[in-house]
Amino acid sequence: MDHPAQPGSSSLKKSPSPAVPTNPPGVAVQAQIRAQTFSGPLPPPDLLDAYERTMPGLADRIVKMAEKEQSERLLRERSTNTVAGWLQIGGQLGALVLSGVAILTGYNLLMADKSLAGFTFFLSAAAALVGTAMYRHKHTANPKE
Repeated sequence: MDHPAQPGSSSLKKSPSPAVPTNPPGVAVQAQIRAQTFSGPLPPPDLLDAYERTMPGLADRIVKMAEKEQSERLLRERSTNTVAGWLQIGGQLGALVLSGVAILTGYNLLMADKSLAGFTFFLSAAAALVGTAMYRHKHTANPKE
């Protein structure tokens, strides 16, 4: 007849712990760990030489891989900068058109004897242009701020 396990008791059998080797008295064990790190696409010359000794031609393959990776990275950066430049020009042209439309609308409203609406359109467009120019001047003249 099986008895149910009681709380706190284990129904698993414990296996004997493996024997841990011990050192004879007076004998010390030393361990030495050596780590080498580097940054960049290429390993240091001594490590590159070790790769070449291990497998002839491997160092040349590693250098070619690093050169290819660098040329691809430069190409990506160049295209990113080109796209960013065109987006900046597009944004500036869009702002110019919107500001021009607002100023012309304000001028037309002033000419149609709608002085409050015309003045508001004209002043808001001019304020937006002047505010943007002042903000850009401040942040490009002192990039640390």
